[in-house]
Amino acid sequence: MKTLADLMEHLSRVFGRRHRLYLPNVADRTFALLCAVDNVQDGVRKGASKRDLSAALAEAVARTLCCVESYGDIPFVEALAAKYPLNKCIYCHKRPCECTERRAHHILVKPNKVQSSWSLKQWCGSFRATYGKKNKERGAYYCLTRLFGEVAEFVALQMPGADNGSSSEILERDIAFELADIFAWTIAVANVLDIDLEAAVLKRYGKGCSVCKKAVCACTHFDMHRALWHVKKT
Repeated sequence: MKTLADLMEHLSRVFGRRHRLYLPNVADRTFALLCAVDNVQDGVRKGASKRDLSAALAEAVARTLCCVESYGDIPFVEALAAKYPLNKCIYCHKRPCECTERRAHHILVKPNKVQSSWSLKQWCGSFRATYGKKNKERGAYYCLTRLFGEVAEFVALQMPGADNGSSSEILERDIAFELADIFAWTIAVANVLDIDLEAAVLKRYGKGCSVCKKAVCACTHFDMHRALWHVKKT
């Protein structure tokens, strides 16, 4: 896939029909995403193989983009570019990031058009250059904790009255930013684990559904259970 938008379009072609039929609303899709993130955490905790963790992270990416799809034409890539620019952290304004846990207030930047044509691999490389060293120091569990926190914030935006009287445009923007944060911390986990996330996604979904093996998924079942990890005994 040349760009992240290409990947999103591909996954929509493969799974769009199934999602409309079996995950018809954003609550269903959010639960599916939460299960995918929990699966990654469980795999890390149990020492699953790099191959299995790659597949689990690919599923987390696909389910995040499934949530994006449920909102239609929200400015997802633009939100990524505004919050995660190509040459600095928006909190400390440095690259690599030097933020402490208590960060300064951020100022969003105008999205750089260059980033609209980035592939998933390029996004992963940019995150590695800006945040990779610090995230490596903090470890996978820290990144997973942040990822769960972002999913919780996304859930909170779906609660009745979450807009606090703001306009639909503002709520839509806030949703795009929360999904961008989920996507960003998924990349962070992959980078800490030294997993090529784009390769993992293409291996699992590049030719279609990994379960039914069809270019347009014909599955009627979603497995929301934790994976049975193949862990070597010590």
